[in-house]
Amino acid sequence: MNPMIQGDFYHEDPWLEYEDLDSKYWTHPETKKDILKYSIFKDLWHKNYFITNGNKFGGDYLVYKGDPSKFHAEYIVICRCHTETFKAAELAMYGRVGSNAKKKVVIGSLNPNGQVMYQSLSWADLVT
Repeated sequence: MNPMIQGDFYHEDPWLEYEDLDSKYWTHPETKKDILKYSIFKDLWHKNYFITNGNKFGGDYLVYKGDPSKFHAEYIVICRCHTETFKAAELAMYGRVGSNAKKKVVIGSLNPNGQVMYQSLSWADLVT
């Protein structure tokens, strides 16, 4: 096991050589989706959240208010273009996953000015 990594979390700078940081070798983010995901990650990071991969819950990120080794994720973040629509089945799936996992589902997007926006999705049980 790499001594820099414990679980999925880096505790030291993962780059071993300064040349690895040279921007001519780093082309990310390139696509609109990459720019969106990078912008949302950067915004959450600057708000002092801890962020991990959200694939386990069908999202892009899991967001924690504290160290993931000590706290459960509070949010499942889904990165979507602000003009992109959801199918009803997708909304139902995200709502159910969030409810069953006891996490808030948050849809992150960029407005036309490039600012990050968030909307939360709530799942309510209907009692008849």
